[in-house]
Formats: sequence, structure tokens, C-alpha cells
Amino acid sequence: MNRIPEKTTGVATSPASAATTTTSKGKTAARPLLSDAVSRSSYEAAPRQSVVSAPANAGPQIKTPKAGGAALSPLALQMLAKSADPAALQALLGDLATPEGKKLAGAQVEKLALQLLNDGPSTPAQAQLEQELLALVIKLSAAGELESVLLPLAMKAWQAKQLPAANEEEVQVLVKQLVVMIDTQLRAHGLTADSQGTTYVTWDELAKTQLARVRAETTPVSAPAFRTQLEKILGQKFVPADVTLITKGKDSYAERARMMSGAKHSINLMTWAFYDDAAGRGTRDLLLAAKARGVDIKIMVDAEVAKEPIHHGVLDELAQAGIPVVRVPSHHRKVMVVDGQEAITGGMNIGDVYLHQGVAAEDPKQQWRDTDMLLAGGAVEQASALLARLWNEQVAQQSLPHAAMVQESVADATAGKALAAVVDDVAGSKDQDPIFTGMLKAIDSAERSVDIENAYFILNPAMRDALAAAIKRGVVVRVLSNSAESVDVPMISAPILSSLAEVTALGAKAYLKTGATLHSKFMVVDDQVVTVGSYNLHPQSLRYKGETNTFVLDSAFAAEARAAFDADLALAKAVERPEDISVPKNIMTLLVDKFFYDFL
Repeated sequence: MNRIPEKTTGVATSPASAATTTTSKGKTAARPLLSDAVSRSSYEAAPRQSVVSAPANAGPQIKTPKAGGAALSPLALQMLAKSADPAALQALLGDLATPEGKKLAGAQVEKLALQLLNDGPSTPAQAQLEQELLALVIKLSAAGELESVLLPLAMKAWQAKQLPAANEEEVQVLVKQLVVMIDTQLRAHGLTADSQGTTYVTWDELAKTQLARVRAETTPVSAPAFRTQLEKILGQKFVPADVTLITKGKDSYAERARMMSGAKHSINLMTWAFYDDAAGRGTRDLLLAAKARGVDIKIMVDAEVAKEPIHHGVLDELAQAGIPVVRVPSHHRKVMVVDGQEAITGGMNIGDVYLHQGVAAEDPKQQWRDTDMLLAGGAVEQASALLARLWNEQVAQQSLPHAAMVQESVADATAGKALAAVVDDVAGSKDQDPIFTGMLKAIDSAERSVDIENAYFILNPAMRDALAAAIKRGVVVRVLSNSAESVDVPMISAPILSSLAEVTALGAKAYLKTGATLHSKFMVVDDQVVTVGSYNLHPQSLRYKGETNTFVLDSAFAAEARAAFDADLALAKAVERPEDISVPKNIMTLLVDKFFYDFL
């Protein structure tokens, strides 16, 4: 693929940074790594208990095998010891440094995977197979041989037309993505030598906590008390604002250009990715022109994404011109504030497929569907405060020589026809997941309708519970997400499709995007509440990413957002029955679904 998919690059961290990332939000959210039966007996003895609290010598004793020159962690040994026949498994693996050993390991992975793919409902025997497969994956990961073993299996699946990839290069990218996901998930569970002691809480336990917060006070959206209750969940007050919905990339680019061209003293910008393409170079030129006028400019980008070659050119040029660029770990937000008076935020990164510049300006296949919004009024102060906090934290933590960012005030903080709240979701252990729980609160208070448009809609227990309860109350729930053909990261088509089939079975109306990729993330409830932002409804946003969404209370804006949703449905395929959705099944989707849900 010629670009780095947004879904997975944020977890492609180095061993040191991965441990830090996965022990922040990872401490407060999780789905069982194995089946429920196996996970409860192995490492989920109690919520928030260390997953390595059991004695290192629990279970049958086996000789410590060397994996790529490094011994496996004690917990990895436990997992191997709990396999049906650990001695036979070790003998089968042989020396992973040899072609024969890798071939044997690959054959065993394929054998176990095929058995699991062909099995029906979960059984104790199936749980045993899952445990054996996990033990094998742990050893391969520790040895650094997981990619070399998985690649031939993935190529075989692709040649059998079981893997959604256009060519061999895309297959290689998919395997690399999966290996990163596996390694990071193992760290989140304390299953590597450098991550032992990590606290891991299941998704079910997390759901109980989230829903308890949401349902501590209950009232419908139409009740006056709803605003106060939602503010408590969000940790942010609703303030006056003028809000404008932007549903076309070229329109967002035009607004950004207008704002930067008219900037008088400051441009503060953060984005997940800043591409070296037509949109990126156009933005670069606008920033350089503003810099020449004496405008103070500060930029933040995601640290891992910025390492990719496709981002180097423009970022290096900006830095060489004296514009400071800070690389922020685990960051996915998109916000720009100009002169402290206007802000633009949402889901669009600075790149052609988002902003419809360059080739994308003429080719509909390259024009991703995304959503931004323009803010003026008091809510801009909240956006400015967010940028200042993040910038100053990173400058201090990274010991950077850059000047501090100062929160700016708008000329009239009381101006605005709507009420808005700019909400930040931090990637840290103290995070209360305000964006996600705010969405749950709105759904749980809905009386008539819930419309969800999200690029990567993947159900977790809390969202499933809230949607099921809403449907039972008679609320009409509609969900639009990507199809296997439109999604930009083929590996995650299976969990998206499975989730859409599941909500259809609950009684929701599901829709599959056709044509170009859907990258939009917004929700409308009862034609009163709207949230627009960077937050993907997938596990990674909840657990590991810094995100920003703007919540709006305004019937006129909600009507506009609902009209945009209806327009998108006209370009989507409706799902009539759960069985109408064909979910791909292959070794890659099996590994993701069984073990590595957290990094979807």
C-alpha cells in the first residue's frame, strides 16, 4: 500500500515506548485474550489484579527454552506449560533459527488455525486449541520469528482468495501490521519479558464501570437535567458556540486555507498525520507564508506516524523554517486554532484523500468521506486550552527548547447559537474515557433515534448493552460503517462486518459503505445531540489513543448532521438480515478475532 493506514500505525511502537503505551489506557480496558473459560483460569483471577500475580512456577515445570537467544518470560512459560503437551510442542518447534524449525512452527500454526476455523460453537476442546495456539504465538513473538512464520501462511490464504489484499506487497503489509498488533497486545497482558506486572481488566469489567457511571443518573435527552448529567460525564461544560458542519474534504481545505491566510498572530495545529502530498505541501506553503508575516506557529503530530517517509519532507521543511514540530506519542487528535478566534476539528488529517487535493481532487475513488466542523465562540477557548495543555506537557516531558503555548481568549465568549463542549480523551491510566462514556450517555438517554456513522464500528460490551437497551425502548438505531471493499485496512473488515451483523440481529438498521473509504466519525441522537471528532468506535481509540470530539446541543445543527447521515446512506448498501453479511474467515482474521481485539 502506498500510505500508512491510520488504524494500525499508532501501535507500531518500539519495545520501550510500547510498554509505556500499553500500560496506560491498557490498564483500564480489555477483552479476554483467550476464550472466557481459559482466560479466567489463567490470568484474569480478579479485576485490576496483576496478570503475573500467580507464582512463576505454577503448573508443570518445563526447561526454559531459548528463543532467538533470549529466554521466554515466566508467564509465557506458564502458557506453554498449560498446553496439552508442552514437551511435544517444544520438540515440534525445534530451533526457530533454522528453516526446518520455522517450517514446523508454521505447519503447527496452520494446523491449529484450521481446526479452530472449522470448529462450531466454543467448547472446552476448542479452548484448549486456542491456548495451544497462543502459547505458540508467544514463543514465535519472543523469538522475533512471527513474521517469517505468518507470511507464507498469509500468502497461501491470499492465493486462495481468502485474504482481502490487492497484491503480494499488500499481503506483506498486512502481516507486518498483525505482528505489531500481536506484540503490543502481548505487552498489554504482561506476556513479554519487559512487560510483566501489567494490570489488565477485561472488557466486561470495563463495561460495568462505564455503564454504572452512565446510569448513576437517568433522564431522557429532552429533560433539562440531561445537559448537567452529560457535562459530568464529559468533564467539560457546554458553552456558546457557532458550529458549521463540513462534509467535503475540499471545503475543509478551503476553510483551513482561509484561516491560515488571514492569521494575524498565531496558528496552533495538531493532526495525526501531515502527508507530503498536494494537501500537505499546500498547507506547508500557507504556514510558511504566515511565518514570514510574523505569525507564531506550533505543530503537533503523532510520533510514530511522523517516522514514515511519506511525512518527512514537509515536516522537515517546516522545522528548517523555524516552525517547531512536536511529535506526540499515541496521539490521534485533529484540531487547529487560529488567532484564538476560530477552530477547525474533526476526523480529517492533512492529506489528499481527506482534503481532496492533488489526484484525489479528480478521482472519486481517492475521495474519502470524512467530517470536520468549524467552531467560533466560547468553545474555541476550550480547544485553545487543550492545545496549550498538550503542547506544554510534551515540551516539558521531552525537554524540548520550544516556547510555551498560551491559552487564548475569544473576543466574545458568549457569542454562538449552539452549545458546544470540546472534549479530550487522554492516553493515560487516569483517563475516564469521557468521549466514549459521553456517547453511551446520549444513547442510553435516547427517546427516538440514534444515528452512528463511524469508520471502524467494532462492538464492545458497553456499546452492545447501550444499543440493545435503546432498541428495546423503541429507539430507531442506524449504523453506517465500511464494507470489506471500502475499508482502508482490509485486516479489520471481519470485525466490522461481524459487529454490523450483530447490531442487525439486535434490531438496528446497518449499512455498508460503497465506493471510497468512510473515515467519518459522528453520531446524532434524538435530533438534539451531536458529537463529531477523531474518535473511532474501535478498541484502540478507547484504550490507547489521545482523541478529541466536540459535543453539540442544538436542534438545528443536529438536523444538519442527520441530513448528512441520510445523504451518506443513499450511497451505502442496507443490510436486511444478519446472514446477508459475509464475514471473511482466514488465518489472519482468526488471530485478530481470537487474541488481538484490543488493537483493532
